[in-house]
Amino acid sequence: MSLAVVVKGPEGLVLAADTRITVSAPRKGDAVSLVVNYDNATKVLGFSESHGWVGAVTYGDALIGTRTAHSFVPELELEMRHERCTVLEYAQFLSAFTYDATDRDCEHGRLVRTRHMDHHSGPRRRP
Repeated sequence: MSLAVVVKGPEGLVLAADTRITVSAPRKGDAVSLVVNYDNATKVLGFSESHGWVGAVTYGDALIGTRTAHSFVPELELEMRHERCTVLEYAQFLSAFTYDATDRDCEHGRLVRTRHMDHHSGPRRRP
């Protein structure tokens, strides 16, 4: 379970989240999965440069394939355009990027996409 909080104040929004993630993995030859808790995950995602005014909070599955959402931020920033975009464009881009990351980093189809997004909509960097 994740705890995420958004507070609206006169200067803007404040995003906060807990830092615990739970990861489980099947054991070979055993019906019981190995479950491990980590207390230092980063669930509040921030971006640099012209995208510093927007952020995101993750919840749900702790991993995308074998990686945390925070570990994808440098790759995500490489694909963003330099100019400022709308919040909707960021949301669409982050969603499409996450689905793409799921396809790239899942082993043997254990994590299956259930729907397809219109990729490349949102703040992609222009070539």
